[in-house]
Amino acid sequence: MGFDALWISPIPENYGNDYHGYAALDWYKVNPHFGDDQALSDMIAAAHERGIWVMLDVVANHVAYIDEQYSLVTPFN
Repeated sequence: MGFDALWISPIPENYGNDYHGYAALDWYKVNPHFGDDQALSDMIAAAHERGIWVMLDVVANHVAYIDEQYSLVTPFN
């Protein structure tokens, strides 16, 4: 189809069943809805083998709704 880039959804682990990236709970873990670290690495490697760039969407100004208990959010704990 001529694609030369993929722009994927935010991947941090989200609170509860959220997966959209606006409820980040752990910025160091991949949301299990999207697989695991190895699956992400494999997908990126497969894209690069085909000359496709991978862009990661990031929602840096949102974390899980935790009622200001920011110690529950990694790395803010």
